[in-house]
Amino acid sequence: MSRQPPAFRRSGPAPRPPSGDDAASPHHDARRQASFALGPAPPTRRHAMLIAILQHTPGWVWLLLAALVAYGLAQSTPKQVSTARAMAAPLVMAVLSWSGLAAAFPHQPLALAAWGASAAAALGLARRLGLWRGMRRAPSARHLLLPGSWLPLALILCLFAIRFAAGVALARDPALALRSDLGIVFAFAYGGVSGIFLARGLQAWRLTRSALPQGLPG
Repeated sequence: MSRQPPAFRRSGPAPRPPSGDDAASPHHDARRQASFALGPAPPTRRHAMLIAILQHTPGWVWLLLAALVAYGLAQSTPKQVSTARAMAAPLVMAVLSWSGLAAAFPHQPLALAAWGASAAAALGLARRLGLWRGMRRAPSARHLLLPGSWLPLALILCLFAIRFAAGVALARDPALALRSDLGIVFAFAYGGVSGIFLARGLQAWRLTRSALPQGLPG
């Protein structure tokens, strides 16, 4: 006795084609247009602002960044440098930091004082932590042996980011230069980076001074 095949079950009512009223309705047309819309969503306001900032940044800024990155990468390998060069680099970074703060907040003497306090605190902390203790005297009294380190590159990028952020903020709203609280925030950031760099220069000076013959001024 053969079995009868089971009857087919209908999962549900078949979809009804749109009637003439539905096809002609504006809501139906809007749904169809939305379903067939292709292409990326329009950029948000934040993305548009970021694109505008990058487009209006002068070309020399990116050239400066490339030069600073190249210098920072060169510090990642051990090398022998003159004592003058070892002490000059931290001073140059400190001058760039100070000038950036003074240019952004020229009427904020409290911010300039905060820069000095932050730099002094960061210098003392860097010495206590021994961030530059790997520096050694070379056989030549006028040269130093610098270990490879990624710290200079990190400090350089921090300094560039701080200066870039200050420039963008003041370009959007020049009145921010009169806000003492904002000036102090940037001063502490600038001073902290500068103090760590100055600790390297101080370490180089101490090693150079200890290498001089007794009785000669350091």
